[in-house]
Amino acid sequence: MLGGAGPLASSAFLASVYEGGVSDPEQDQPRILLLSDPSLDDRTAMLRTGQRRRLAEAVRVRLEQLEAGGAQFLILCCFTAHAVVPFLPSRLQERLVRLPDVALGLVAKRRESTLVLCTEGARLARLFESSPLWSDVACHVEFPDAMLQEHVHDLIYQLKTGLSPERGLNRLETVLGTGSAGALLCGCTEFHLLSRARRTSTDLSSPAWIDPLEYLALAIRDGRLADTVSGLGSVHTPGRLPGY
Repeated sequence: MLGGAGPLASSAFLASVYEGGVSDPEQDQPRILLLSDPSLDDRTAMLRTGQRRRLAEAVRVRLEQLEAGGAQFLILCCFTAHAVVPFLPSRLQERLVRLPDVALGLVAKRRESTLVLCTEGARLARLFESSPLWSDVACHVEFPDAMLQEHVHDLIYQLKTGLSPERGLNRLETVLGTGSAGALLCGCTEFHLLSRARRTSTDLSSPAWIDPLEYLALAIRDGRLADTVSGLGSVHTPGRLPGY
């Protein structure tokens, strides 16, 4: 896992993998390499200023460190950073579990109106519209209007700087109001923090939450990551590679 963007979200993802398997012997837990590197420049800012190739180089260097450590699969714990995937070496692309594809695969399974919560950088890069799964789910996907998108983006950055997930849930509920979407898609890893907090909430009323990181955490814990991602229809699922 390449984490640190932001560090709270990627560490929460790691915790989600292990928390569900605490009854298993320690030696049977998944082997995970986490490179948490908060020094990676702000992804939205770099996309806004036309620095996609510079961002791609920074991501490449870090993914290669994980590759050198023997990682079989690569998970880039930042949706927005996936905008640079086409600029990465093919061998890294082949190992990469692409979060936008996983997210849209989950939307395809539900096939109901879904509001995407993501950064302004992800919107600028048309991250979800660039997925090979887009044509199958476009009729089910909604994006926030300009004002709501600004609120969502601001909330993401508040979570990065320590806003409690519980307060984040309250703020999100306030800015969303009474929308018509049947589900919310966590299209930024920071929303995994809210998804985890929501598990303990007594109010689990609609809309439903679609959290790709929660889905992947379960797949990793059960040792079925390859089959799970493949079952969602991603054309980029890495094959069985040597290393583990």
